[in-house]
Amino acid sequence: MNKTMRPYQMAGLFAAAAAVLIAVVWAVIPAAAATGNIRVNPATNTVATLNTNFVVTLTQNADVPTSGAQVDFAFNQSMFQIVSISAG
Repeated sequence: MNKTMRPYQMAGLFAAAAAVLIAVVWAVIPAAAATGNIRVNPATNTVATLNTNFVVTLTQNADVPTSGAQVDFAFNQSMFQIVSISAG
């Protein structure tokens, strides 16, 4: 028995094959990762007098728009105290 496909059947088969191909390519090609960094300024600081305030600035740079960043900023709490934090 010889069976031929009608044009609408071939179009449906083509659309299904194209959808599978797009899904496979989408899954295999990784998305471009955004890059960025956090800069600490000044990188070092010497404070010679007790109870002296000084400023440390953390600056975020990213190649995509961002609304914030998470930073784990470790310091010796017996020697330092955070007095204030300001955005901007």
